Amino acid sequence: MTTRRLRFRPKAHLLLAKLTDANLAALKGYWFTHGTVCGLTNVLIGRTGYTGEDGFEIYVPSDEATSAMVWKAVLEAGKEYGAIACGLGARNTLRLEAKMPLYGHEISDTINVWEAGLDRYCKVEKPEFIGREACCKRSQRGLPKYLRDSK
Repeated sequence: MTTRRLRFRPKAHLLLAKLTDANLAALKGYWFTHGTVCGLTNVLIGRTGYTGEDGFEIYVPSDEATSAMVWKAVLEAGKEYGAIACGLGARNTLRLEAKMPLYGHEISDTINVWEAGLDRYCKVEKPEFIGREACCKRSQRGLPKYLRDSK
């Protein structure tokens, strides 16, 4: 069986550029700007998302007519790039591969940082912080469960 490695380059910036007047090239990851999108003025545009891909989120009015109009425009603009809608399962697969946990799923008030594989964010060697003592006690007891890391 022969395999071939495919190289994928996200086209989100090319797709959204067809629908907005905002300077997307100047927008850094996890930053926001405002622009016109699909004729809607002062739309918040974020170079964010939690799939691990370089993508954008656009914040439009939530009424059904506006949402449907923008959704259809995005799908139409993306046809030449092979863009298709995906379900939550596909989105969650990308999110998990990028190690971007979602509150209520991989992290919660009952799943600690070690169980979620987020220990890099809890530095117990630091001086006092709220919850430090509880974190130290919990980490010493071992992990009854954990989110598997595919290192």
